[in-house]
Amino acid sequence: MKFVRLAALVIALEAVLYVVLSIYLRSLERERLEEAWDEVNPGRGGDSPARQEFVERRMTAFHKTLRARLVVLAVLLPMVAISVIVYFVNYR
Repeated sequence: MKFVRLAALVIALEAVLYVVLSIYLRSLERERLEEAWDEVNPGRGGDSPARQEFVERRMTAFHKTLRARLVVLAVLLPMVAISVIVYFVNYR
């Protein structure tokens, strides 16, 4: 029963970590893309529709990159590690 409580707590904390880390990485990528647009198009204004379209297209591509997908490891690795530790401590 204690393992189930521990697993529930870890899953809840990892879900929060995943959301926060995902939002942080997306904001960094969005900022990088906006700066790249400003360097290439210095006189086109800050919030032009072309800039927004550029950033949105690139953000869609970013979600398919390895860097964006590796955030899932932040959720899986701690749970796997705790499960392995519990197994070796209790069942061997």
